[in-house]
Amino acid sequence: MDSFGLSKVINRRPPADIPDDAIIVRSAGEPFFTPPSRPRKRKLGLGPDARPWIEKIRRGELLPSAPIVEKMRRLSELLKSAEENSFNLDEIFEQARALSFERFDCPICKVVFMSRLECVEHIDIEHPMARTERPLFCEVCLRTFADRKAMEQHESYHKRVHLLIEHGDLEVKYLCDFNLINEIHKCYASAI
Repeated sequence: MDSFGLSKVINRRPPADIPDDAIIVRSAGEPFFTPPSRPRKRKLGLGPDARPWIEKIRRGELLPSAPIVEKMRRLSELLKSAEENSFNLDEIFEQARALSFERFDCPICKVVFMSRLECVEHIDIEHPMARTERPLFCEVCLRTFADRKAMEQHESYHKRVHLLIEHGDLEVKYLCDFNLINEIHKCYASAI
């Protein structure tokens, strides 16, 4: 009972389940329904002209790389290790494949690695649950994403670059720089 001597009566019914396809009638008698959402065409942000992206790739703006001194030091260490372990030429080339010329940040703890292989090994060892805890994970460049839309847009960039290379719009040159080979030889000779 309350202060006026009346008992409290609560008229609460459990909420009714309203079907998703129900037509809701407003007080004016007009039917109101929510039209189904139509899929929107996604904008990839690349634009119709690939030239600005090609130039960014060529200038190294999209894939930051380590200074040449750091690359040479790492290659020198690799060659020294190869000699100490008596690697044959095939084994040296196999080891050198892991010697990347760009940097990779661990998406979990932000530790910087100079090769993709080192970063993948770090993630597998230090963060074994990373791929299950963070399912929006790009295996190509080792980045995580907050939502599916951002991940799909990112993957479209990888596909676009692949298509640019495939159709000859972006040429990937594998040049043999004899000055670089001489520098490698000097580093190797000084490491012996």
